[in-house]
Amino acid sequence: MRVKPEYKSFGELFREQNVFNTPKYQRDYSWEEEQISQFCKDIEEALDCKEREQSCEHFFGSIVCAQQEGVGSRKIDNLLVDGQQRLSTIILFFSVIKESLETLDCQADDISFRNSLLSDISKYFYYLERTNRETIHHKRIKIGLADNDFYQILIDGGSSTPSR
Repeated sequence: MRVKPEYKSFGELFREQNVFNTPKYQRDYSWEEEQISQFCKDIEEALDCKEREQSCEHFFGSIVCAQQEGVGSRKIDNLLVDGQQRLSTIILFFSVIKESLETLDCQADDISFRNSLLSDISKYFYYLERTNRETIHHKRIKIGLADNDFYQILIDGGSSTPSR
């Protein structure tokens, strides 16, 4: 395992072959309404800046990972040391956008644009690795055991009742 500081945008993390696994010692997902409201407010402010054609850069916080060396695979396994709450909430945010796009009633000429957006968003949920004429779908993030099954169902657009 190696630790090497790199500064990347959120988009850069998901253009690469990164997958993120939460180690057992990390706490379970614990963001409450206050943290999620602040997250949504930050996004709203960034969109307002964009609408006013102002600089839209926003620092959502850091994500600290330790990469595990792999053999024979292109995917990069990262232990998510810090930033699980932030990263998993961002992915949940994209899953809501995905769900909204999928249910959007489009005119015929808008369908290809919607499908293009859906294709772009899918990189936040899965890293596709092509090996020996086979495509392997790697989940981009796995959170703590107590929440991962429920989380993955939400990401995939399913319906489930929380158990805790």
